[in-house]
Amino acid sequence: LYFQMMDKEVEYLQKALVLLKYQIPDGITNVYGVQTRSAVHSFQRDNGIDSDGRNFGPRTRLAMNRALNPTAAFGGDFWTYIGSLFSST
Repeated sequence: LYFQMMDKEVEYLQKALVLLKYQIPDGITNVYGVQTRSAVHSFQRDNGIDSDGRNFGPRTRLAMNRALNPTAAFGGDFWTYIGSLFSST
């Protein structure tokens, strides 16, 4: 997922960010706008991922899976874990 993208997947990302207490003042919009980028950037910073929030890649997805499913190995998604090994975000 990436900045300025409009997609149903962005809705799921926004819901997860809100669930994890990252603010998106305009709410769930399905648009990866400035507020979503800011929330993703805060999540990345809090999880040791060096990024500006413009992309939600495999490393960030892995960190989010782990935050949402702390007792599951790899946050419950092995393939996201594999993808994270080859991604900077």
